[in-house]
Amino acid sequence: MEADRTVAILGAGAVGGYLGARLAASPFAPQVILIGRPLLVDAIEYNGLVLHEAGGNRTERLAAVSSAEHVAPADLTVLTVRTYDVSSAVLQARRLMGEKGLLLAMQNGVGTEDELAEALGRDRVLAGTLTASVTMDQPGVITRLSSSGGVALSTLNNLPVPHWVVDLFRATGLQVSTTDDYR
Repeated sequence: MEADRTVAILGAGAVGGYLGARLAASPFAPQVILIGRPLLVDAIEYNGLVLHEAGGNRTERLAAVSSAEHVAPADLTVLTVRTYDVSSAVLQARRLMGEKGLLLAMQNGVGTEDELAEALGRDRVLAGTLTASVTMDQPGVITRLSSSGGVALSTLNNLPVPHWVVDLFRATGLQVSTTDDYR
């Protein structure tokens, strides 16, 4: 696995913050940037991103911004906005993907994948689900509520999920599964 991967989390809240913290703490430690609401960004700048889970509590110091405008294209853009915000996030996602990046849609199977594939290209969009339950207690403080769960990944073009994406998430310590049918 290449250690110099970059990951942008667009719409960082509970799910995006949790995934960003787990990715940043992994052995591969990709460069992670969170793009979220100003209150979240301020909290992370002052206190870091606080993560409470069964293994204990920890604080991750992550880059966080409230706009993707000046963020360089990433190898992987993880889209964690609410379903009703997907359409308005497409332009930012396209910019973050650049010419070569992939987008991982983490709307948990609610039908946004096809919309994103049409806008961004079926070969560049992956579908994902976080099967662990997480909540944001207050801006910048995330608690994992479930003791089991992980990440499920799929492509939209019936090809295998790129190995580097699977490896990236496996390095977080989360259970990772892949499936042939994103639906």
